Amino acid sequence: MKRRRALVLAAVLLLAALLLLAAGDAAAQEIRELASATRPSVVLLRLTEGGRAVGSGTGFVVQGGLVATNHHVVDRARAVEAVTDDGATHAVAGIVAADAANDLALLSVPTLDAAPLPLAAPGSVEPGDRVVVIGSPLGLAGTVSDGIVSAVRPDGLGEASRVFRTTPILQITAPISPGSSGSPVLDAEGEVIGVAVAYLVGGQSLNLAVPTGSLLDLMARSDLTTLDSTFAAAGPAGLWEIARNVGISVVFFALLVFAYRRMRD
Repeated sequence: MKRRRALVLAAVLLLAALLLLAAGDAAAQEIRELASATRPSVVLLRLTEGGRAVGSGTGFVVQGGLVATNHHVVDRARAVEAVTDDGATHAVAGIVAADAANDLALLSVPTLDAAPLPLAAPGSVEPGDRVVVIGSPLGLAGTVSDGIVSAVRPDGLGEASRVFRTTPILQITAPISPGSSGSPVLDAEGEVIGVAVAYLVGGQSLNLAVPTGSLLDLMARSDLTTLDSTFAAAGPAGLWEIARNVGISVVFFALLVFAYRRMRD
């Protein structure tokens, strides 16, 4: 009798282990399929100045030729390029709309022809929901990470926080790094529930994303057909940079001449 019970218990444990393995394989397959379908709509944003790269971030297509990212990624940028999954490079014409308080920006990329990612309805996110982030940490485009929503904070992180004190924010465990800013945070259905924005130093898996509701609000109140601002002239140097450098040179030369004449006197 005892032997029979032991055999039954062993069979049950084996079946449970097989079911767990199958569930793990199914989850991995879902992430692979989601990443494959999403990558073409996610871009590496490369910031350049004087023809050289000076920074990077991530963005994703929300409608034809329109890319969402974080405001801090493109704020004060001189020139920005959007690099797609196939390696093609597209010039970013400028900023269509921006929301500095929620750290969001919409960019115009006229030559970019990629399918927009679906945006989840506000209020559809719950703690414990599985999420996948596709971005460009440290410029490594197409990087996939996963985790869960660890908290939904509609009133922000509180007055004690240095960031997002009162603006809505999602707390997630999916790893992000510098360069991940602007990455889409996707749910199990492949809908964007947030925009990766930051991580809190001094803790573990304390990563933040701006909820899609804030992005939908920005799109709803903005004219998406015109540019709000453009980047400085691309190329070796913009006109302002040239004028500034010439002005500095003139002032410096004048001071040298003045000093030389004083010495002669």
